[in-house]
Amino acid sequence: MVIEMKRKRLRGAVLGTVLLALPVLAFSGCEKAEEDTPSSTVPTTTETAPPMLDVDVTSLLTVAEVSDALGVEVGEPQSYDAGTVAHYASADAQNVAEISLRECSRDIYDSTAALYEDAVDSPNLGDAAVWSPQSKQLVAYGQGYMLSVTADIQGKSADECLTAARQMALLILERL
Repeated sequence: MVIEMKRKRLRGAVLGTVLLALPVLAFSGCEKAEEDTPSSTVPTTTETAPPMLDVDVTSLLTVAEVSDALGVEVGEPQSYDAGTVAHYASADAQNVAEISLRECSRDIYDSTAALYEDAVDSPNLGDAAVWSPQSKQLVAYGQGYMLSVTADIQGKSADECLTAARQMALLILERL
């Protein structure tokens, strides 16, 4: 019985030592990893792909300029499609301006413009421009960019939407 009590005490002492040593060993491994791996060599996924544009589409027009063109107050733009689209909308979302920009050749612009069955030329805007009354979208080419401006204004005719789209497109093409 005395021997068995000594064994229990020995097991308890060994177990206590092991339990005290585990956190020390666990944390010492973490410290070692941090010391061996400098933060500059830790792989990251931020900014691994180049941006699709060298231009920030949301900064090409101010909220005031878009509001003025639409004749309705709009909010701050939302950016979509890897920063190639800026979407402006009124508080009730009934009035919208959407600007899309793509760096491309004139051939790509021409093949894209040909897809609009109802397209009509919109002269004196960039190198070339067409207006689609059905989609309320102006597609223009200039400065090596294809620009698409959609102006959808509640209660306004297609011609009034074209006027708003041209107003925004002229400002953008000047700033590219």
